[in-house]
Amino acid sequence: MSVSLSAIRAYRLEMLLIFIIIVSVGTIITCTQTPVFEVNSRIIVHDEGIASSQKPKQGENGKAALGAIKGKDTTFNTAIEVLQGNIMAEQVITSLGVTQLFPDFADDTQEREHLLRLSFDKFQKQLTVRPVNGTRIIRISFRHHKPEIAVQVVNTLIELFEKQGESMITSQIPKIPSAEELLLLYRNLQQAKQALSMFENNNRMYTSFRSKENIAVQYSKTQSLLAAEKEKLKELEDKVDSLEQQFADVFNSADNELNLEIAKDFEDDRAAFLQLKLYEYELIRKYGEGEQLITNVRRQLAMIKNNFPEKDEKIETMADQIVLAKTTLSRLKEKTGFIQRQLSQLENKSGMFEEREKVLKQLRAEVENKQALYAKFVQQAEKGQAPAGTSSYVSIIEKPMVPLKPIKPKKMRNLCLSIFLGLLCSLLYALGRQAWSGGAVKA
Repeated sequence: MSVSLSAIRAYRLEMLLIFIIIVSVGTIITCTQTPVFEVNSRIIVHDEGIASSQKPKQGENGKAALGAIKGKDTTFNTAIEVLQGNIMAEQVITSLGVTQLFPDFADDTQEREHLLRLSFDKFQKQLTVRPVNGTRIIRISFRHHKPEIAVQVVNTLIELFEKQGESMITSQIPKIPSAEELLLLYRNLQQAKQALSMFENNNRMYTSFRSKENIAVQYSKTQSLLAAEKEKLKELEDKVDSLEQQFADVFNSADNELNLEIAKDFEDDRAAFLQLKLYEYELIRKYGEGEQLITNVRRQLAMIKNNFPEKDEKIETMADQIVLAKTTLSRLKEKTGFIQRQLSQLENKSGMFEEREKVLKQLRAEVENKQALYAKFVQQAEKGQAPAGTSSYVSIIEKPMVPLKPIKPKKMRNLCLSIFLGLLCSLLYALGRQAWSGGAVKA
């Protein structure tokens, strides 16, 4: 044990480097992976011919009962094979378009038949059709990097299966829904209600009509205030430009009488005088009167004023006006920026309201549909009849919905795995170096 600890201490820098490299590589791979979304749907395949007409009567032998059970299983398995077959895949791909499903094939110059075979293989790899044990329910899943495309694929697959099912599956609808189907429908209904309740509790602020109305009123007021402040800002900028132009025109008459070199000096003195005035105001606002630095600035101002031939009082008054206008302009810009940030925050909140409201409508619609379906099945089960308007052999008990988050990559799992591999590899490195050196470690 002491030898292992000494090896860890001796090669701790190399171990740290290995750990950082492995964790960094794992993090980069996870962050650069394309997210994959999975859309699920569940359907019930009915079989009246197997459930009732082939049910053995009293007095029949066991072979008849066994044949009925095998016939029921054969029909159910036929439905699964049809959903997984090339015919359904071709119809879905043709209906939605190869380039929409698989944009990677958009620039492919291969023949159409070869391109279709490639798309079939890729489609069937992303499609999963499997039965729910002990029931006549089939779960259909499709994975795609765009959740909207995955929802379209599942919906199209179920619609095509319903249309072609009559020619492939000759069974009839059972007159009475089974207890397992009613139980599953009830569980799905309770899960949908629970999801809706949790979402409403967690997003009470975003689903309140009063909160949304308050945000809209604040946004309108802030927008009007921002427009008014921008108008003031434009007027003040024009005023500053006008004052600077008047300040520059003070020496026009004197400049015309002087030579070019002296006129250039006057122009430089005016610019320096105005800059020092701005600096003096900032120092007074920051430190107050009585600072030595302010006294030095005023001395420099007095020296520059001595270079002015006349109108020094007018120049100083105009400089003070420019300083005051520019200071007011700076504060107004800060206020306008603050209002702009408030407006952006309100826009973000409004977007969050719309997003939460959309999800809330989807959840409520799902609860209503499942409630209506469950009530219809219960009512018809009590009457001993199948629900009116149900498909001849298929009932959808879970509609495909746009998933809220991808199933891949699993960032937390990959990060923990990278940390574990980093620790393991760095430890193995230290132990390997120790074993390679015959038990001796470096100082």
